[in-house]
Amino acid sequence: MKARTKLHHRVVELAAKLPAPSNEQRVWAFENCLKHIGYRTKKNIISCLSCGHVFKGMQILPTWDCPCCARKLTIEDTRKKKHQQRKIMAFIGVQGEFQVNRYFELNCYQRAGEAPSFSVYEITQQWMTEDGKVTVFGRQRNWTYYHDTFTGGMEIRNWDPRTGKYDILPYKVYPKIKVLPIFKRNGFKRSFYKLTPYEMFFSILRDNRSETLLKANQPDLLNMRVGNQRGRVDRHWDSIKIAIRNGYKVKDAATWLDHLDLLQRFGKDLRNPKYVCSINLALDHRRMIKKREREDRRLALERKKKQIEQEQMEYVRNKGVFFDLVLSAGDITVRVLTSVKEFIEEADRFHHCVYANSYYKKPNSLIFSARVKGRPVETVEVDLGALKVIQSRGVHNRASAYNQQIVNLVNSNIHQIRKRLRKLEQTA
Repeated sequence: MKARTKLHHRVVELAAKLPAPSNEQRVWAFENCLKHIGYRTKKNIISCLSCGHVFKGMQILPTWDCPCCARKLTIEDTRKKKHQQRKIMAFIGVQGEFQVNRYFELNCYQRAGEAPSFSVYEITQQWMTEDGKVTVFGRQRNWTYYHDTFTGGMEIRNWDPRTGKYDILPYKVYPKIKVLPIFKRNGFKRSFYKLTPYEMFFSILRDNRSETLLKANQPDLLNMRVGNQRGRVDRHWDSIKIAIRNGYKVKDAATWLDHLDLLQRFGKDLRNPKYVCSINLALDHRRMIKKREREDRRLALERKKKQIEQEQMEYVRNKGVFFDLVLSAGDITVRVLTSVKEFIEEADRFHHCVYANSYYKKPNSLIFSARVKGRPVETVEVDLGALKVIQSRGVHNRASAYNQQIVNLVNSNIHQIRKRLRKLEQTA
């Protein structure tokens, strides 16, 4: 869009004075931002894509130094001839009263046996004032899940930090960096610690906690603070101050904050350096995880016990009239399961789903345990609607050698089940 405000006109005026990338900067970009590759054929002929030299190599080595340009090449065994690379780099400097972050797109077209074609294309500039106000001067960004391109001319663009449309994370930042004095005062030196230039400058300008973390050399916590873990950093800020005061550097902020959450869960003093400044964080964190797992199992067992007690009362109310029913014939005895605990034991014994599928809750299902000489052999289900055996299963849902005898015994005593069923209907 056209420049409308005094700030816009000032940015356009200063942008026209910015120099193009120097030869030194272009050489640095080619050497440091692009991957240096060598294509190797089946005959061990290697083509250096960075200079075009072709030479004889060995089959097994994953890397090789090009004898012409001396670059260390990553070797790829392929029949391909062409390769294209695209990277974004940033130049950080000062122009007038502004902090200027310039972004360039590097495009390199390479072909085996030929010198590469390399171009540097400016795509966006971020102009930031000392009070944190940003003006974007750049090309239109066409940003989707599938592609990211910059088109059109350099002009003022709408800036909305919530969408991040023009907040770009460069692959590399040119090492010769110039910043406004206020950013030096707030702790910035040279590294962006995986943050975009805008995220770094804006956070240390507007957020005193981010400034503190940067000055205290806590980059991993700074990343958490600027990212989507701001609330966790705030929640444990007192512990962070203890760590800083004791010279403790947090190298893995995600694990460390998880560890503090566990310590808090078990009532530990989060202002005590003994807990906050762990010498072996990985080991201490594993111990706390095991403690949490033991606690979770204990609580789960308590909840399960209460649940079973409730289910037992419901089971007695619905099927208690059948509990005295015992059927016998020779060595075979078939009796009704009288508790939810017996369903669990039956399921563990035979490895079937009589407990997992809550057969004790099914209104038309009556479950028996069949035993031969006192040894459990099968679990029997009778349909109270049809009044017949619908399944009798042993280990892994297989029939035992006594299956037919058990089914016949139960079916021949259906009248006893019917008698108790009528009694249950009368009391309902």
